Amino acid sequence: MKKIPKQTADLAFNNFKKFISEKSGIKTKLQNNDEIIKEFFTNIGINKQSSLFKLKAENLPFLNCEEIKNIVKELEETEFYKDKTYKEKTAETQEKKQFDEIKKNFSDLYDILTKKESGCGYELLIDLKLRACPYCNLNYIDAVITEDDRNSTKKTINSNNKVLRHHFDHYFPKSKFPFLGISFYNLIPSCYECNSALKGDDTDRIPLNPYAQDFDSMAKFYIQPANIEHPMSFSKETDFEIKLDYKVDIVKQHCELFALQERYKYRKDYVLELLTKKKIYTDEFKEEIYRQLLNIPNMQIDVNLIILGNYVNSEQINLRPLAKLTKDLFEN
Repeated sequence: MKKIPKQTADLAFNNFKKFISEKSGIKTKLQNNDEIIKEFFTNIGINKQSSLFKLKAENLPFLNCEEIKNIVKELEETEFYKDKTYKEKTAETQEKKQFDEIKKNFSDLYDILTKKESGCGYELLIDLKLRACPYCNLNYIDAVITEDDRNSTKKTINSNNKVLRHHFDHYFPKSKFPFLGISFYNLIPSCYECNSALKGDDTDRIPLNPYAQDFDSMAKFYIQPANIEHPMSFSKETDFEIKLDYKVDIVKQHCELFALQERYKYRKDYVLELLTKKKIYTDEFKEEIYRQLLNIPNMQIDVNLIILGNYVNSEQINLRPLAKLTKDLFEN
């Protein structure tokens, strides 16, 4: 929901790059795909003067968002992609055979990168400082390990202490663009609902990329009263609807793809709780809580976090589910 800060992304990217360079076999396996990728590009009609032929397979993991976008744009102009030939399971054309081989090779590379034993998927998620799904902000996405101290995980992650981590969505699906299967900026940590239950391999409606676009600045949650005669009478869930206000078409696509309007309807109980707190916690009450917090040594928790149970700072949206909804309603 909130664009991943460049400084945070750069740190994660550098550690990712280090992992790729140090992990035995990944660089060599990438280099071994260079020739077949170039042959595939030739067979699907890419002009040999294209920048795609200057691209080395070993550099695919390190492409930036704009480079990835340009590659996809050029490929989708070919008949191979327009006709969705990449989906044909029985085609015996040379380009389809090459595509399937590339797909298998990069699937193996993705497994090396993200399997539990490697730790890269865990470290990447921790480096990005994402605790809530950046697509929906409805679910936690955690890299869970047995250590209590998350700050020490970079030093202590090993094959014995990993418990689980959430999914990585491919912004451009690896089923369609397999050579982007381990590109850093094509890997988006996400929850199961967004990645598998809703998005899947849907490429007709591509959502916002949290590395490049900021949903928070383009859309706002608000409450629509059910009764216009008593607009502020919110005592039960039937008194209002949770709505999203957006004016940009790509945000509309994002909301529809991830069914945000429908999913947020099930959070009315949370909104009622916020509205109740608003009535209870007067300015005087908040000042008293603040004074009490000052008496607790090293206490750095914000008063609003204590009262609302969530963040209201835009920069902290990705740290907790429903923070975007909380922030927008708090501002209004």
